[in-house]
Amino acid sequence: MEEEQDEIIYPAVKFTFSISDDNKKYIDQVVYTNVVKGQLKYRFSDAIFEGIELLKFKNPNIPERDNKISIRTNKGAGKKISIKSGLKTSILAPYLVCEWVENYICFRIKEDKLYSRTYFINDIVKTLKKDYKNKILVIPES
Repeated sequence: MEEEQDEIIYPAVKFTFSISDDNKKYIDQVVYTNVVKGQLKYRFSDAIFEGIELLKFKNPNIPERDNKISIRTNKGAGKKISIKSGLKTSILAPYLVCEWVENYICFRIKEDKLYSRTYFINDIVKTLKKDYKNKILVIPES
């Protein structure tokens, strides 16, 4: 008789970050481009996940984070990133995606002690810009 292993079900996790107006506008253009191409249910969070998948592809060997390194989550830590205007938002993400993101951030903190989630979002937007080079559609003015 074979014993069935219980499949581990991971919960969704809230992933909170700050994003500049310019980066938000670019992600909105990515969403608009995909909706025009027929993906009618493509959302802001889908663009973020697409950027994460592109980063995963470009960085396949991210090690698990060291318990000694902590990720800054409080407002006072690290240098201030000058976001002239922007917003703080969150998405609901699968646990394993958030784990990879936290591992990536810790990996980058080893190179740059001041790396944070805001820099991570900047990396996502840079990656999306490379991927969507000449394919992006501008949202028409209303």
